[in-house]
Amino acid sequence: MHAPWLPAAGLEAPYACLGGACGTCRAKVLLGSVTMEQNFALPPAVVEAGYVLTCQAHPITPSATVDYDT
Repeated sequence: MHAPWLPAAGLEAPYACLGGACGTCRAKVLLGSVTMEQNFALPPAVVEAGYVLTCQAHPITPSATVDYDT
C-alpha cells in the first residue's frame, strides 16, 4: 500500500516497487512516529536507527516528518 499521507500533503515519494522490497523510498523519520506494513529491504539495525520505507509507512502520531537525504 502506498503511503497515502505523502500525496495528501502534496508530496511525491521516490519509489520503484511500492511493495517494501527495493528500498528506493528509504527515509529517516525526523519528527513523529510511523509504522510500516511490510519491510523486506531494511535490516533491523537500520530500522532501529530511525529509517522507514515510505511506501509502506503510515504515521501513528498526528504528524510525521521524514528526510530522504539523510
